[in-house]
Amino acid sequence: MVERGKAKLKRRKVVLKFQGELQGDRVNIGVKIRLDLWRRLRALSLTQGRLTGALLDEAIEGYLKKK
Repeated sequence: MVERGKAKLKRRKVVLKFQGELQGDRVNIGVKIRLDLWRRLRALSLTQGRLTGALLDEAIEGYLKKK
């Protein structure tokens, strides 16, 4: 149980670290996406050193601008 608590604490620190980078109101919509697309997006975010949500926001904005 102690290790589990430490893991949660570490994840919380990471979330707090990136919290300052997020701008505007954010919402958790709870949608399901294809696993292969998520993994590609996650890998891209890691190589660019950016948040996955920020890349997803950009992709949605680009799509909506086309319409």
